[in-house]
Amino acid sequence: MVESNEHAIITKADLRQLLDAAAPDARLVLSEGKVGIHSGSDDAGGGILVISRADLVGSLGDPGDERRLAELAAVLDSDIRLLGA
Repeated sequence: MVESNEHAIITKADLRQLLDAAAPDARLVLSEGKVGIHSGSDDAGGGILVISRADLVGSLGDPGDERRLAELAAVLDSDIRLLGA
């Protein structure tokens, strides 16, 4: 079981918020050490694209699978940390 990390940059809650975003082009972006949901022509101030909503849905299969959501958040968090964020 994947435990949540209170010091994580990318969390399961971030991914859940991305899944719940109304905009089909929504994406999770890291900018200045914080993640946020961006869509449309909003360029997020040059932040780093973490994952798009479409890619997240494709990776999860079943959007209601909380275990898979936590696992994916841990992988994305690790990837971002490896980049030095």
